[in-house]
Amino acid sequence: MRLRNRIIVAVVAVFLLFGVAAQAVQRYLIMPQFLRLEREEAAKNVARCREAILQETNHLEVLCRDWADWADTYQFIDDGNAEYIASTLHLGSFKAAELNLLHFFRLNGQVRWGKCFDLAAETELLMPDLPARLKGARQDFTSHGSTKSVKTGILATPSAR
Repeated sequence: MRLRNRIIVAVVAVFLLFGVAAQAVQRYLIMPQFLRLEREEAAKNVARCREAILQETNHLEVLCRDWADWADTYQFIDDGNAEYIASTLHLGSFKAAELNLLHFFRLNGQVRWGKCFDLAAETELLMPDLPARLKGARQDFTSHGSTKSVKTGILATPSAR
């Protein structure tokens, strides 16, 4: 019986030693490497997201500059003519430019015209509080010091998913 007890104690000791060793290897060798790899992947993903947002912002800036240079756009901001709306500000224009939202503001900050579309469903989305949210944002997107002024940023809306 004594031999049997010694064997059992030895086997239990070996299992305990193996368990402690496995835990130590996992905690001090594997886990730090895993965390390092996870941080590196997270940093890469953040960089990719940042680059995608920057590209989209640049695309929107070019589009806005293009539309702002049109004499018809200047005239529309001044008089709000319905012909400009019918010929330029329709769902097809939103789809072609891949825009969900477009607002035109007068120099005093009042909305001249604005719409928001769900392009997939081809339905208009209502966001009546958007102009106030733009003005209340950290960076007022609606006021500019000159015709060369550009303001970019991200603003969460109730429709953000």
